[in-house]
This record gives sequence, C-alpha cells and structure tokens, in this order.
Amino acid sequence: MLLHKFAHEIFRPLIQLNRAALKIREHLSSKLERNSLFVDAAVYRDWSGKITPQNWGDDLNAHFLSPLFSKRLFFLSPPLKQIQYQFIGSIIFPTKQRQKRVIWGSGLLNAKDCPEKSGFENQTFLAVRGPLTRKVLTQNGIECPEIYGDPALLLPRFFEYTPPQKEKRRGIGIVSAWWEHKNPAFFNFMKKAEADGARRIKTRGYGDWRDFIREICNSEFVISSSLHGVIVAEAYKIPCVWVVFSPKQQNEDHYFKYRDFYQSVGKNILKPFLVTESTTLAELREIASRWTPGEINTDALVAACPFPLPPDAKVK
Repeated sequence: MLLHKFAHEIFRPLIQLNRAALKIREHLSSKLERNSLFVDAAVYRDWSGKITPQNWGDDLNAHFLSPLFSKRLFFLSPPLKQIQYQFIGSIIFPTKQRQKRVIWGSGLLNAKDCPEKSGFENQTFLAVRGPLTRKVLTQNGIECPEIYGDPALLLPRFFEYTPPQKEKRRGIGIVSAWWEHKNPAFFNFMKKAEADGARRIKTRGYGDWRDFIREICNSEFVISSSLHGVIVAEAYKIPCVWVVFSPKQQNEDHYFKYRDFYQSVGKNILKPFLVTESTTLAELREIASRWTPGEINTDALVAACPFPLPPDAKVK
C-alpha cells in the first residue's frame, strides 16, 4: 500500500497534466457535437474516448444514461448559455456561478451542503434521490417536488438483462466503495472471505460496466459499502446488507446519502453493519436473511425526466 501511494505521488503531476489535456480535447469535441448534454459528474475518458473505470456509480451517467437519452454526454462545464445537468451522484451543492442547472435524481452528500437558499437560484429540481435531500432543500426555501429516485433504479426497466432465478444464484458478492483500495482492513477481510467462496465486485477498476449488475444479480446476497452497490441490489431485489469496513466511516455525515436512498424505497435503515477481520460470512448471511424488498415505483421519476423516455426504450 505504501509503495502504491508513493508511486501515485510521483506520477501525480503527469496524471493531472494528462487530465487537463483530455479536458481540452473534450471541450473541442463538445463544440463539434450537436446532440449532446453537459453533465456534472466525476467521469473521465481516456484518449480513445472510453470511460476510465474510476467509480461505477458516477460512470453510470455515461454507460447507462447516455444511450438511454440517445445523446453524447460531456462531463465538463458548458458555455454560460447552455444548461448543465445533474443526474447520478451526491453532487447537489450551492454555486456562485450563473450557470443554469437542472437536477433529476441527484442528492446531497450531507445536510451541510445546503446551508441556506443562497447559491441555488439558478438550479431547477425535477426529482431528487430521496426525501432527506428534499427536506433539507425545502427547509432552506428551495422548491423541490416530491419525486424521488436515483436513476440507477431504472436499470431493470430499461437495461436488457434478466437476472437468474433465486435457486441458480451462487456465492456472496462483496461490493467495495472506491475508497476501500486504501483500506488494509478491507483486504484482510476480503482474503478470508474469498477463501470461503465470496467474490469481490469492484466499483473501481471494473471491466465491462454491465458485469457489475450481473455479478450482483448472480449473488446469493450482497454486502456493500458502496451506495450504488446497495441501489443496484435493491433495484433487482437481491438481498443486501449495507456495511462499512472501517470505523472512520461510522459518522452521521457519511450516513446521510444512504439513509436518503433507503427512505426513497420506503425503508428506514439508519446505520451500516461494521465488518471487521473477525466477521464471518455466516454472521452476514443471518443479517441478510432478514432483508425485505423495498417499495420501488419509478413511474414518477420517468415522467419527470427532462427528456422523453419511450416505454420500450432499451439499453443493451
């Protein structure tokens, strides 16, 4: 881990220079592309134009929403007269910019990100991730409809994939949030869990984005420190336990976005289960056995979408 960190620090200037050059390339491409949207999300492309697998949840903006909308998405600030959209991610913040923003499905990272009404004058809310985000916004005098749902909940509706039947699912899927690649405790647990037949489902450095969904759907049950691991499992009705692998993640600010999502599907789960190196899969299986499906109805979310979504639209 220390060697990895040391190498990253050495190459940081080159990484930043490469990203700056890629951003210039994206700006030039956006001027040539007419059927495009400017989206606020931490998504990056390489020189071939492919999405670099940094964070599966953020990257879903490109992998899923771009073909669903039949539009090219550019992840950079648009010219002042054009709209910037916010879809998937905990990316609702106040801003001093005059840029118009349209929000459909995004959420606050925590309540502190909306300290007052100032900074939201040019933002239009069509739908937000969950009731907690709306509560904070409306308490600060910001108009927001009672329409909830992370757009990832639309995957079963528009992504062409049929999950296997329950009796054909095998093994336990462990979904790690992107920050776990720096957590030795997670890898120590993972080594023991893999020896017992569990498998890791990566949110960072993943392969085909669709395999993330397939791996979750092929699992007996899932444990996840990643919000979108939880969301995908709930969307496809796969038993899931929200967990953390470090006591550092046990705090109210960290819990906000998970509680926000859970409330959007009618659940009131307040805190995650702390997984340690001594946690057994039998213990996690017992917790997962108490899981019940959430109440998911995406009709209002689809109706609120800023772009028409035909009922027969499909993403392959």
